[in-house]
Amino acid sequence: MLKIKQLRNFFYENKISIALFLVVGALTSLINFSSFSLFWRIMGLSYTISASIAYFLSVAFHFIINRRITFKSYDAEPISQVTKYIALVALNYVVTIGIIRFMTETLHASPYFGLLLAITFMTIISYLLSKYWVFKLDAKNQRNSHAISILPKSERP
Repeated sequence: MLKIKQLRNFFYENKISIALFLVVGALTSLINFSSFSLFWRIMGLSYTISASIAYFLSVAFHFIINRRITFKSYDAEPISQVTKYIALVALNYVVTIGIIRFMTETLHASPYFGLLLAITFMTIISYLLSKYWVFKLDAKNQRNSHAISILPKSERP
């Protein structure tokens, strides 16, 4: 069982990437909502097309920014990361729907409560899978987790 001290150390050692991950998530939500509004209200596209475009743009933003800034994994093979990221997004979707259905149909709670629980749970799972699977750095590409650099290794001073 995970001890409190280990958990505290994990948060302390990863505070920068955790904070960045949360900020990127908030910005992703803002991009999703804003682009949906742009395509639906201003450009007059259907809400399903607008939501689809907004979702794609926000997921692409989330991947690129987390890859380059949060986890500094820009020297790794992008195709492998994209494949893993798509699997993570699919997992996120399935678990979210599962939690909402369980909360609504079994516990007779509001779907909003189920969604809130799913978002909380999947934020934690997504951070861990992003850090240790999707954007995992090998030993030779480990970077100082406190330094924020968006330049590839070859372009840094």
